[in-house]
Amino acid sequence: MNIDPYMDLDMLTAVVARRFSQMHRLIFAAITPELIIARHSTNFTAITSDFNDTVSGQLLTDVFPEFVGSEEAIRAVLNGEKQFFRLNHINRQDTSGELRYLSFEIRPLDEQNPSQGLLLTIEDTTEIGKMQQWLVQERNELRMTEQALTKANEKLEQLNQMKSIFLAIAAHDMRTPLTAIYGYADFILERKNLDDAFIHKAVGVIKAQAEHLKHLVEDFLNLDQIQQGKLIVTPQQVHLGEALNEVQAALKVLQETREITMQIDLPPHDVWLFVDENKFVQILYNLVGNAIKYTPKGGRVHISTELEASRWAVIRIADTGSGMSEEEVSQLFSLYYRTDDARKSKVSGAGLGLYIVKMLVEAHGGQIDVDSKWGEGTTFIVRLPLAQTETAV
Repeated sequence: MNIDPYMDLDMLTAVVARRFSQMHRLIFAAITPELIIARHSTNFTAITSDFNDTVSGQLLTDVFPEFVGSEEAIRAVLNGEKQFFRLNHINRQDTSGELRYLSFEIRPLDEQNPSQGLLLTIEDTTEIGKMQQWLVQERNELRMTEQALTKANEKLEQLNQMKSIFLAIAAHDMRTPLTAIYGYADFILERKNLDDAFIHKAVGVIKAQAEHLKHLVEDFLNLDQIQQGKLIVTPQQVHLGEALNEVQAALKVLQETREITMQIDLPPHDVWLFVDENKFVQILYNLVGNAIKYTPKGGRVHISTELEASRWAVIRIADTGSGMSEEEVSQLFSLYYRTDDARKSKVSGAGLGLYIVKMLVEAHGGQIDVDSKWGEGTTFIVRLPLAQTETAV
């Protein structure tokens, strides 16, 4: 390429300005003190393609409504009160419907004499604007993800703390019956000439505590299956009276120790349920066991059953305990939840039983409700399906 050695400085400046404007998608215009566009660069319509060559002679705010309301700020540049006025990343749609981002800047044509006129430069910052918009969107999404992760982490920490508490309580719950079993077993082994009545009583305690351990283990296994979504029930015909007798026998020592009177009222004919036998016994054991444990010494537990619509057995387990508040009732079936009265009592527990009972009942397509008022005792109402051969009376 041959370069004219006699090219004057003005011509060179013009070439550089043209190349610079092409590289940066920049256009410019001279503005009179009356804010009228006097002249503009030849590439004016390259960026503002919605304009034509008749832009010259028009009022700045007519061509660019973006400046409406900014006249005082522009005149402050004319008066030398401000060095420049700028509008960044203004959205504008061109004739093709594409959204563009334009940045406007107004400066004096002559900084030594700003009142002579203004220089308007317009830069197409579409790519920068889109990038900034994308970055803002990504930042917002990252912030939302961070918040979600923070909440999830807090929940995991809470669950981890609850798990630690549960393990501590579970270990305590298992230690109590084991201590009784070891104590009575050692006593029998170390002593000679024990009468049959004492041995019978000791063996009864050992059996009852072993039964309690068995049901604790059942609770832990059921909880694990529930949390993994692998709880399986195998329904079969189960005799209600026999299941209640089994539970009453397992809780006999606890009932006698607390001097609880237990009354069981069943229909005059056999009642057969369509339930998983082991899980049904676990439901009864937890509910009846709770009724005995949280009823003061000398109190009463009443178990009754009625049939509903030839489809359901409605089992009510009522006690004469202290009852619960409405707030406590609303949280009663939550995992690890224990009422204030339960926490203050000497009765140990991990807050698993009622949560597991609810899950087991619902796994059978049944329903459990509770009716309780402070100072008036508590009644649990369990609805479970009858076997097909069962009819209401």
